[in-house]
Amino acid sequence: MRKIVIFAAIMVALAACTNQQGDKKSDSSQEMAEKKVLTVDQFFDKGEALAGKTVSVQGQADHVCKHGGKRMFLVGSKPENRLKVTTGEDIASFDVAFEGSSMQVTGTVEILKMDSAYLANWEQELREGAAEDHKGEGDGTGEGEGHESDHTSHGEQADMGEHIPGMDKVEGYQAELKETGKEYIPIFSVVADKVSENK
Repeated sequence: MRKIVIFAAIMVALAACTNQQGDKKSDSSQEMAEKKVLTVDQFFDKGEALAGKTVSVQGQADHVCKHGGKRMFLVGSKPENRLKVTTGEDIASFDVAFEGSSMQVTGTVEILKMDSAYLANWEQELREGAAEDHKGEGDGTGEGEGHESDHTSHGEQADMGEHIPGMDKVEGYQAELKETGKEYIPIFSVVADKVSENK
């Protein structure tokens, strides 16, 4: 009887060790998957599955915002595959010289879900801004002369670097929601912890 108990204890210990090694393997394979560098097109193929995850993405920087350098945009092979990259805690700004270069960015994926309520709030902000600007130099769209993009809170979040007047953007997104029948338009961004230029 004593031999059976000892044998059972040894078997339990071996099974526990095997499970721990299996867990370590699955953890390391998950880490390796996260460390894989994605192209911009691969990033958009995965889409919302990447929300909240840390990823590395490689692509050509087609635009760096010149006012503050807080946003940069990487492009894929399709015009709609345009990834917004924003500065994280350890990055003060992006160098304008990055424009046209192949870049690798590592950071956390965020998704802004632009639905009809979001667009209605954005439109209201623009109308309130236009009413204030009506007294000054504004053009009725919430865009004063010399402004590259609208500076409403909704406009800043949704900025994709096109520098289209705010109301035109809102109307474009409203039309897209209506045409596609989607509940929202996902706007992806990566909050960068690390940025490097591919030589």
